[in-house]
Amino acid sequence: AAGAEAVNTTDASNATRQSQHTVGQGNATGASGGGGGDGSGQQTVPKVRGLLWCYALILPTGYEGPLVAMQHSRGVGLFACDGHRVFSSQAVPIGKGEFTEIVLDERNQSISLHCEFGTQWHLALNAGIFLQLWTWIVKRGYHLHYRWSVKVDADTVFLPHRLFYNLRDSHFNPEEPIYLNNCVQQFIHGPIEVVSRAGMQRLGNGGLAKCKNMTAVDPTNREDWFLGRCLEQNGVSRKDDSGLLTESSCPPFLQPPVPCNTGDVAFHPFKDQGSWQACLLAADPPVG
Repeated sequence: AAGAEAVNTTDASNATRQSQHTVGQGNATGASGGGGGDGSGQQTVPKVRGLLWCYALILPTGYEGPLVAMQHSRGVGLFACDGHRVFSSQAVPIGKGEFTEIVLDERNQSISLHCEFGTQWHLALNAGIFLQLWTWIVKRGYHLHYRWSVKVDADTVFLPHRLFYNLRDSHFNPEEPIYLNNCVQQFIHGPIEVVSRAGMQRLGNGGLAKCKNMTAVDPTNREDWFLGRCLEQNGVSRKDDSGLLTESSCPPFLQPPVPCNTGDVAFHPFKDQGSWQACLLAADPPVG
C-alpha cells in the first residue's frame, strides 16, 4: 500500500496574510498530533492554532494538479489559509517540495477516486469517496487545531481573507456545531464547504458512521447533499451565507464564466490557470 507523504501547512506569504488579517493565532503546522477520534470514541481537543484550515481532494491526473500547483506557487486560494492540506490517491507534487497526502481506506489501500455519474445533470455520485476522505481527516484530528474547516475544489477561486470577514461580521461561533450553506435558495454546494470545529467534531465522534448508508441513496450519493444531510442528522445547524459563493449551478444560474466582482468569498468554476488567475485579479485587484 502507498504511504502518505508529509506535507507542510504554512508558508511565508501565509504568515504575512495572518498578520494583515488577524487570521488565527500562532504558526499552524497541521500536525496530526492532538488526538483525532477513532470514529466512535470522543476526541481530545487541542489548543486552537488558527482560524481557517483549508483542504482539497484532487485527481492524480488531469488539470487539477497543475491548477493547485499554480495556486501554491502564488500563495493564494487554500494556501493563504492558516493551515492547508491537499489530498489524493497518489503522491502528486504541488511545489516547494510539497506533495499531496495519500488517503488510505480501511484495508490500508490507496482509495479509488473513480465514481459513477448520474441524474439528468450528469453529476458525480462521489459521496463514498468523500466519506473516506472525511473519515481519514477526523481520525487524524487535522481539523481540531482550527476554528473552521474549509473544503474547496481545485477550480474554485477562493479568497480566505473575505471568509474571515464574513465569519467575523456574522458572529458565527466555531464552538457551536454549524455549517454554512452557500446556496441559500437550495442547499450546500460542493465548491466551498465551511464547517465549524464543533461541527467537524460531531462527524469525528461517530457521526460519519451513522451516515454510511446515505452514500448509496439518491440524492445523498452526491458529496454536497451527503455532507449537509449528515451534518444535520448529527445535530449540526445550517447557517445561510449569501456572500459565500458565486457559481453557475446556484440560482439565478449564471452562465459561465460567472462574474468575479460580486464581492463574494469564492467563485466557481474556473478550470484552467489563465481563467482562474483572471478571476482572482477581477475579484481582488491590486491597490494603487
